[in-house]
Amino acid sequence: MNNFRCTLDPAPSGYLSAMRDQHRALLLAIVLLALTGCRRDKDNDPPVVDFLLPSAGSTVNIPDTITVRVAVSDDQRVESLTVLVTDQNDAPITASITTSVGQAFATVELELPVVSERVESGTYTLVARVSDGDQDGRAFQNIVIHAAPLRMRSVFVLPNAASSPPFEVTRIDSVGNASTWMTLSELGGATIDLDHLYTAGTTSQGLVRTEVNTGTSIQLLANSGVGTDPFFHGLTRDPTDGRTYVGTRDGWIRGFTPSGLGSFSANAPAGTYSEYTACVGERLVSIVVDPITAQRQMAVHASSSGALLTQFAVDNTPQSIYRRNEDHVLIFGNRNGDGLIQDRNVEQGGIFEMRVFPGEPIIATAAIGGSEFILARASGLFRFSYNTNSVLPLNSLSATALTFDNVSGSVLVGVGNQLITVDPFTGAQLDSRTLPTSVGSVLVLTNR
Repeated sequence: MNNFRCTLDPAPSGYLSAMRDQHRALLLAIVLLALTGCRRDKDNDPPVVDFLLPSAGSTVNIPDTITVRVAVSDDQRVESLTVLVTDQNDAPITASITTSVGQAFATVELELPVVSERVESGTYTLVARVSDGDQDGRAFQNIVIHAAPLRMRSVFVLPNAASSPPFEVTRIDSVGNASTWMTLSELGGATIDLDHLYTAGTTSQGLVRTEVNTGTSIQLLANSGVGTDPFFHGLTRDPTDGRTYVGTRDGWIRGFTPSGLGSFSANAPAGTYSEYTACVGERLVSIVVDPITAQRQMAVHASSSGALLTQFAVDNTPQSIYRRNEDHVLIFGNRNGDGLIQDRNVEQGGIFEMRVFPGEPIIATAAIGGSEFILARASGLFRFSYNTNSVLPLNSLSATALTFDNVSGSVLVGVGNQLITVDPFTGAQLDSRTLPTSVGSVLVLTNR
């Protein structure tokens, strides 16, 4: 009998190692598959936010703090909430306040200060924005804001530009204290916005913007003049668009935003330079003069591009120009020794000569709101009403400068080195003070 024996050789060690690697790989694939299945589903829905407070139409009196309460939710988790207030152009009027949430459902309350005194009364939008890290959700609520009371911060008085240097700028603060604020070597004009005093030189000094709180100055435009003729003309801030405009002897008209950014430039008609400007709708109206012939024109430019749209002859020497509506300006000027008031169409050039003052030029003007103006003539002060085309005498002050103080509703009148406060409806003199220099221009700084 044969004995049969089968012997199995042990598997090679390399084979066993490969099997172990395969098992490990399979186990890793199973684990990864399980983890993938546990991952958060893709977030397709933005978080939701709803206002609980304040209610629609709630009123806020500046300065104040709005209590904002909202309900927030998300299919995963709300990460953060931000609230702020915007105007009709979606520009923020408050700082934004942000807080973390870290929950899928929550009621969140924030305190939002509304403190800017520059905000006008009106309807604004309270915005709540929530984020889950991937998407945002928003809610909007209309609120009514009542502006802070209008107040006078300072009055700046500059001497007559035709006087001799140095030119001392006097600042009268809100409690009536007067002091010399700065001294200029040249003075070719001045204007003011809510933060800056703008002054123009004549033959060498540039156009300078000075911060009213710190006194820090920067030059916006260099003086490129030659000879003895003033380089800058017609420096003014337009109340419609907030730009500061200036004409220069080389024929340019330039506009600057309150931040100092050059935002407008145009060429006056050949051989002329701008003396006065007014923003009228989408147009900038400029009175320009030919320095050789002394002939004047009304040049109309597109306020966006600066392109010259049209021009018309002007038969007088304007003293001031004001926007009346989207198509008209009022020109207060002088012609052959007579003062006059003209209503002019800026698109077609038509003239309605409303008033002529024989033998009595207009020296200064001030708009006092709506269609009312104060005129300074040699015989005194007068109130002109556009609506009734009437002129009423106020008093016999021989003024060289006028400005309207819309805080008190009075007119500040420069007579020599006297600054006199006058009631624009009765002509009564309410106050008077003596200044160290003659009064050439008066600029009122308010909180908005």
